[in-house]
Amino acid sequence: SKDWVTQIDANNPVSSAMPRLTIFNASGHDAWTKSYDPSYKENGMNVYEWMLQYEKGGKVQPSTPKPANKRVVAKTNIGNGMYYTDAMKSFGLNPGDTLCIAAGDYEFIQLGKLVGTADKPIVITNCGGQVRVGIRTLKSDIAFNIMGGKYLHINGSGTPGIEYGFDVNGKNLAGVKMHGMYLGSGSSDIDVHNIYFHDVGIFIVAKTTQECNNPQFWEGKYVMKNVKIHHIKGRYSDYEGFYIGNTHYVMDYAGCKGIKSHHIQDLEVYDNDLQYMGQDGIHIAMTDLVTNKIQHNTVRNYGTSKLDAQSYGMLTGGGSRVRLYNNVIDQGYLPGIAIFGSGISYVYNNTVSNVEHGEGINVADKLILEPVTAYIFNNTVYNTG
Repeated sequence: SKDWVTQIDANNPVSSAMPRLTIFNASGHDAWTKSYDPSYKENGMNVYEWMLQYEKGGKVQPSTPKPANKRVVAKTNIGNGMYYTDAMKSFGLNPGDTLCIAAGDYEFIQLGKLVGTADKPIVITNCGGQVRVGIRTLKSDIAFNIMGGKYLHINGSGTPGIEYGFDVNGKNLAGVKMHGMYLGSGSSDIDVHNIYFHDVGIFIVAKTTQECNNPQFWEGKYVMKNVKIHHIKGRYSDYEGFYIGNTHYVMDYAGCKGIKSHHIQDLEVYDNDLQYMGQDGIHIAMTDLVTNKIQHNTVRNYGTSKLDAQSYGMLTGGGSRVRLYNNVIDQGYLPGIAIFGSGISYVYNNTVSNVEHGEGINVADKLILEPVTAYIFNNTVYNTG
């Protein structure tokens, strides 16, 4: 490649297409997989966009450099916590920018209206070490709250050598348990990973409850899409481990009745390690659009409160269809896997063991949208009640 670029540069007359040389810091022969990936860009262009600048016999038009994405360090604004209802405006962010949370202890982090784009998500990451949240606080609802966020990448691997760059504690100074993280108020298209949650109400909640005063989030007006939750370590929740989607499809209030829940599309929950949950390990509902995957997770010691309706290892509730595979579910009260959803779900290559009360895998038709069908194969199930 170096010789080719040298020869093109030395050509007389000068070529109308200027060559570009990229050398990847990697061993092996494969230089094409990354080069041909449309998401890999240099100077704001992938290889196809770069080539399309030129045409045979045409003149080279130098491309206008795109403004570089910036890195902004977030500041506390209430005590030793952050509460920004419009974080985009408060920090002067644009799509593609990075919001850096400096290493240290914080009471809480609540960020509203952070909106990137599909090509340029806003990145929230730890910088310079580990960030601890929920420290020395009297806050009682949520430690790390994302309100109306879209196209976000919440990345706890911002410091080399630290696997969980965010450590989120839920127990406040009064002993009350907060939820660890909440993705609500119409949030969508969020990738969350490398965070340690402990001593919380729920590790992560991802949903927007239908209410009279938020019709913009009702069925038909809002879909939560492309949420990825992975490489999360969770220890000790009083309630669920993950609570994703609304359990109740229809809600009735005194001032309005028959409000239908939003749906969830293209959910991915994978490579998580969750242990010691008071209720369900992973609870999913209204997740029925396109392809939803629950895979390669470990759920142990679930349902420690032994509630008869809320102590499953993995529960796909009403209005859900999923592919649930390659998970390990061990040591719990009710069945390790419960399929209560709608439509066709696939359950395969899972290991379910040491269930105190009930089957390893249970399918029950709790009709919301359509009857449930489950294809169950290649699972290992032993020592069930």
